[in-house]
Amino acid sequence: MPSKASANESLPGRVKMLQSMESPAPHGVYEILAQWDSEAGVWVAESDDVPGLVAEADSPNVLAQKLRTLIPELLELNGAPSDRTARFHVRYQHEDSDVLAF
Repeated sequence: MPSKASANESLPGRVKMLQSMESPAPHGVYEILAQWDSEAGVWVAESDDVPGLVAEADSPNVLAQKLRTLIPELLELNGAPSDRTARFHVRYQHEDSDVLAF
């Protein structure tokens, strides 16, 4: 999986936070990093802000749909309050390299 970006995209979203964990994310925004796995042909998302989050999908749109479901479920499992909403921000990273002949 790549570690640094050569191209970045962002996709904001909203999720409803569910049940006892204080918001660990600064300013109520959960930061998600999605990296392109060229061997598997999928985007892989992880976050230090959402314990247990690991998701993959073949496109950013499908990944965002999964995150809208997974983030609230994981926050609930980690005891997040149920009466709040929160935002999440996905940073997409994709690296590519090749050998050029000239």
